[in-house]
Amino acid sequence: MKYEQNEEKLLNVRETAKLLGVHENTVRNWVKTGVLNSSRLPGASSHRFSIEEVMRLKRSKGKLVASLAPTMKTSGPELITGHELNTWASRDDSKGTFPELMRRLLAQTPGISNLDIRAHEGGAAEWWDGTATSLGSSFLPAGELRFEFSTESNPKSKADRDFRNRRPNSPADKKNIFVFATPRSWPGAKKWAAERASEKKFAGVKAIDAHVLEGWLQSVVPVHYWISERLGFRPRGVRSLENCGESSKIEPR
Repeated sequence: MKYEQNEEKLLNVRETAKLLGVHENTVRNWVKTGVLNSSRLPGASSHRFSIEEVMRLKRSKGKLVASLAPTMKTSGPELITGHELNTWASRDDSKGTFPELMRRLLAQTPGISNLDIRAHEGGAAEWWDGTATSLGSSFLPAGELRFEFSTESNPKSKADRDFRNRRPNSPADKKNIFVFATPRSWPGAKKWAAERASEKKFAGVKAIDAHVLEGWLQSVVPVHYWISERLGFRPRGVRSLENCGESSKIEPR
C-alpha cells in the first residue's frame, strides 16, 4: 500500500497498523505510552494519525531493526518472542527474573494499581507471588488479581498445585481473580483456565503463557527491550536506564 506525504490525510488504527506491520492493539498501546502521537478529529473518539507521524515511526523502527545483532540463535526477530521466553524458562536465572518481568509489565500497563510483586529472593515468601487491582485490558481481566508465577517445565502440574493451595479461605477471597503466569509455552492454558473457572472458587481464572506474554510485550515497548537484552539480544539503538534508577525506560545511545 502506498501513502503520499499529504498532511491532510489521516490514517485510522487499522491503516496505521498495516503500514507499521503490527497488531492494531499495539498501535493503541503505543498511543497510551507516548510512542505514537494521535490526532483526533473534532468530535471523534477514535484515533487518527498523520502520515508524517506514522512514517517517522516507520523510519525509526526500520533503523532499529537494521542495527540489531542478537547473540542468541533465533529465527532473527528484532526482539524476543514466545519461543525465546520458553527457552529462557529452562535457565537458572529465569526463576528469580520472571517475577521482575511481570512486575515491570504490570507497572507499565494502563489501569493497574495497588501493585505488589516480589522478585528474585523475595519470591520464596509464602502466600501469593503478587497482587494488583486491574481496570481491565487486552491481556488482563478487571478486578482484584492474585498472581502465581512458575518457570517449571510442566506448567499445568504447577498451576494445579497452586490452585489447590490458594483456594479461598473467606468470602472476600472469592472475589479475587486467580492468575497463573509462566514463560513456558502451554497450549492448554486457556482450556485449563476455563475448567478452573467453572469450579467457582474464585471470581475468575486467567492463565498466561509465553505466547500471551509475547503479545503483551509487544504493547509495552520499554519492557520488551529490557527482557530482550536480558535474554541476549543487543539492540544497538537504545539502552536501558535501570542502572540510573529508571527501570523499564529506554533512551537513545
